[in-house]
Amino acid sequence: MKTLCALAAGALTLVLPAAAGSAPASFSDPSGDNGAAADIGAVTADLTADGFITLKASTANLPPVGQPGFVVAAFDTDRNGATGSLMGGDYVLLFDIQSGGRILQHWNGTEYADTPGDTIVTLGNGAVELKVKPAGLGGATAFNFVVAVATGSGDAAAIDFAPDGGTWFYELKAPVVTVDRVNARFVPAAPRAGAVFQAPIVRIRLSDGRTILAPKYRCVAQLGGKLLRGSGKGSCTFRIPQNAKGKRLSVAFFVTYNGVTDAFDPYVFKVR
Repeated sequence: MKTLCALAAGALTLVLPAAAGSAPASFSDPSGDNGAAADIGAVTADLTADGFITLKASTANLPPVGQPGFVVAAFDTDRNGATGSLMGGDYVLLFDIQSGGRILQHWNGTEYADTPGDTIVTLGNGAVELKVKPAGLGGATAFNFVVAVATGSGDAAAIDFAPDGGTWFYELKAPVVTVDRVNARFVPAAPRAGAVFQAPIVRIRLSDGRTILAPKYRCVAQLGGKLLRGSGKGSCTFRIPQNAKGKRLSVAFFVTYNGVTDAFDPYVFKVR
């Protein structure tokens, strides 16, 4: 694997980037600029919902697993091209196509050495995807990077770098967390005519899988098609009229999370 780094580093001329990025970010590299060998086209960078920094590159002519070739991503986490080796890369994620092995390495000032970190590399359907947890890159929140693919090995390898010169820049931004659904606890479990009906506990299920108490919410209820005014926290306490038996009661929730308010399908009951 160190041989791959040395080979890739020797094939590059350093050009420092100055572009800013976003999440997710899209980049492009000319297609067909590596002849009949492995070639990179479009590239995306993202901090995906699974917590991985994910680089995905569309590829053509990538060798099948078991044949000579490699994929490498270099991360310049201090954004200083004078440190690191491969395009200033302080960390490199390497995948040897022939052996199917992958490794994450960190530049120690002299050479790349193995370093711990959660990584995933997948090939197929005309693309290669390289994933690494931020902790594996020293907790970096922004970095310059380059991706390369190759057909062959050693001095005979035909390598395509993306970009062709310099690096791209990416800054991590956490995926936007939204509210998936509302889980309300009603007391009593079903409304009764002449009694108080309320939702004292309101939890929300978030898009990142967490369930938390709703920080801000409001109830809107209709009884028999007419608005029923609520009171208390979130206006979620209702006095059910004596003559409401058999009527349809609906309670909708409007939840505000991260400054965004969403409406959710109502809970529907039949008054006892």
